[in-house]
Amino acid sequence: VFPIKFFEFLATGKPVVISNLPALTSFYDAVEVAYDAPEFLQACERALQEQDTESSAQRVALAFEHSWPKRIGRIMELIDERLEQRAQP
Repeated sequence: VFPIKFFEFLATGKPVVISNLPALTSFYDAVEVAYDAPEFLQACERALQEQDTESSAQRVALAFEHSWPKRIGRIMELIDERLEQRAQP
């Protein structure tokens, strides 16, 4: 399961707290990850205290890299590449 809304949350620039979700492991450095209920509450407390504008900008940039226009662009690139391969003798 991949929660595509994850990028919408990042796009707000606000800190994001998630549970341990294998599909998101490559994004763990950009969010607070909680492995159980007490950790989730602690991560929420840390997120509420965050004042780091650089981290906020990084979250927005990460969301932009995974936006629908970027995703569709990549899909179209792959389709074009495949069509070009098929057209070659």
